[in-house]
Amino acid sequence: MPISGQNVLSACRLFRSEFGAPGCVYYPGCGSDTSPAIAFPESTIIFLDPIKNGLDEIKKEFPNAVTICQKAEDIPPGAKYDLVLDIHSHAPFEAEIRDLRIRGHLLIANKGSDRAFDNQQLELIAVIPWKSEYSEDGLAGVERSGLERYKEIDPNHPKFSFSNKRKVKASFYVFRKIA
Repeated sequence: MPISGQNVLSACRLFRSEFGAPGCVYYPGCGSDTSPAIAFPESTIIFLDPIKNGLDEIKKEFPNAVTICQKAEDIPPGAKYDLVLDIHSHAPFEAEIRDLRIRGHLLIANKGSDRAFDNQQLELIAVIPWKSEYSEDGLAGVERSGLERYKEIDPNHPKFSFSNKRKVKASFYVFRKIA
C-alpha cells in the first residue's frame, strides 16, 4: 500500500497516542507534507527539504513553521531532536539521525526501513502495520510485542532492490536511538 499524507498523519497520531508528543520533530525530505504539524501542534517541527516549493506551501498553512531549504547533509550538527520522521527522504540516513537524542525515536516508512534495521544505534520498539487495503487510513494501530517476525530477512528478496527486504512488513516502524 503506498504511503499517503493521510497515512503519515495517522502514523503520527498513533505514535503520539503510544509515546506522547515529542518536544522537537525533524522532518527531512518533507516536501509539502504538514502531517506532523497537525498531529503534534505543541511540538517544534523542523521541516527540511532541498526544494523550496513544498516549504512555501507549508508556510502558507503554518506561517510560524520552521522551514529550511537545504539538504540534510549540509545542516551543521548540534540540534537535538526527539523524533525524526523518515517518510519520503532521499537524504543520507546518517545525516537524518545524527542529531536524534539518545532515547529519541525514529518513525520510518516501510520503503526506507532497511537503513534503520541495519543501524547499530537503533532498536526496533514498535510497528504500525497495515489494517487492510479498504480501511480509511489503512493503519491498524501500534504493536509493541512480537517484533522478531518483522526483523527476519526474506531469502528470496532481490539483491538489488529499494524495498524493505524483510519477510513480514509493516507500514511504519518505530525505532529508539540507544547509542
